[in-house]
Amino acid sequence: MAPVVEPHDAGKLVRVANRVSAGLDRAPAWVHLPVPRDRWDEGYFAPLRGLRLPVETELYLGLLHATDGLEGARRRIAAARKAVAEFGVATECGFGRRDPATVPALLELHAASAAPRHP
Repeated sequence: MAPVVEPHDAGKLVRVANRVSAGLDRAPAWVHLPVPRDRWDEGYFAPLRGLRLPVETELYLGLLHATDGLEGARRRIAAARKAVAEFGVATECGFGRRDPATVPALLELHAASAAPRHP
């Protein structure tokens, strides 16, 4: 299900993550921020430079979409890396409302996107 309004950029996500993280008594193990399928522009990811998570908190960007596969994931990963150096990859919204038959291909996309690439 697509959002009713696509976000201008990741700014609101960053503000929420920063406030939640700052208000907790302990560091969260991880934070997930969704990335719309059609966003691989640097402007969308630029607010990630203001993300202030504890060093022990892992960041996962939900930039994997079955509809554009590895090519789309690599475009979004490259754009995100210009704003934040370290992050894991995930789907935008998880697996819950997905046809179970599509899960193996999506797991393969996770593996391919997370694998180190050599020039």
